[in-house]
Amino acid sequence: MEASFTQSLRKELVGLWDLRLKENKDADLILTSHLRHIRRGAAVSGKGGTILAGRAYLQADWILTHANGAQLAEGSLSRTLEFLPQNGEDTYSAADKIIAELTEQIAMETGLSLRPSKL
Repeated sequence: MEASFTQSLRKELVGLWDLRLKENKDADLILTSHLRHIRRGAAVSGKGGTILAGRAYLQADWILTHANGAQLAEGSLSRTLEFLPQNGEDTYSAADKIIAELTEQIAMETGLSLRPSKL
């Protein structure tokens, strides 16, 4: 899931801000991110433990630093999504949707943190 998160975040950063991604040693800025919490469970259970509605939860943390080590911005985001197994939905499809939302938000927040402050 971490790999899917990283790929989605890279895609969002390049697409939204037209960035060029480089190795850490050649980068001007370094974005460090990881999924801190991943949870799934039954939001509603039927007779015999049948899951009628499931729930997925992800929390992601990120830090944007300059190559000189100065921290520019950081954040922690979380999302919960309920899904219906009877409609063919599962934890993985819910997690994919959450990852898309989280990575889009992180890309927006990191880009906004690079804007010059208005005086």
